Amino acid sequence: MAFKFDENPLDRNPLFTGTQQGSTKPAKQPDAKQKKTVTKPEPKKAKAQPAAAVPAIDKNDPENYQRATFIVRKDLLDLLKDYAYTERREIKDVINEILEKGLGDVLKAYQKDGREMLSHR
Repeated sequence: MAFKFDENPLDRNPLFTGTQQGSTKPAKQPDAKQKKTVTKPEPKKAKAQPAAAVPAIDKNDPENYQRATFIVRKDLLDLLKDYAYTERREIKDVINEILEKGLGDVLKAYQKDGREMLSHR
């Protein structure tokens, strides 16, 4: 369709109401004779539970895993990632192995000294 210079392209736009600047046609006024249709509002849907109430759990993880966030030195994190990549293992598995060995050594040291590990609960 060729553009006609005597026609304003905004006049063909159905979204343009004519009340904006530059209109060449007056805005359409609703006819008083036309009946207005009344629609019923849709029923309100039940609100979803907050995100904190529904934990995001990886389906591949056993139920005895729990997500945790820790702040770690950058050099140790880089070393951990390098080790996991070199061994072609997931970081979570490497962390669990390191914690198991390290905490096992700590527990042995406590038992050797005759002390007992206290529960945080």
